[in-house]
Amino acid sequence: MSFQISISQRAKRDIREIVNWIKERSSKGALRWLDTLEKTLRELETRAVSCGPATEADDFDVDLRQRLFKTRRG
Repeated sequence: MSFQISISQRAKRDIREIVNWIKERSSKGALRWLDTLEKTLRELETRAVSCGPATEADDFDVDLRQRLFKTRRG
């Protein structure tokens, strides 16, 4: 079963800022971080039921899930 992933404008802005910050230190690190994010989003899209409910799930009329991730170094 596939679920719809919605990324807010704020999250998109945050992603750009994070990638730019990492890229200043390591272009390979930025690519690894983006790759990890994309894999996490695919997992959430295909296996959302295995992910916990989002903190704000009670505020919405949909089954809102979250999947936190971290890279090897945190």
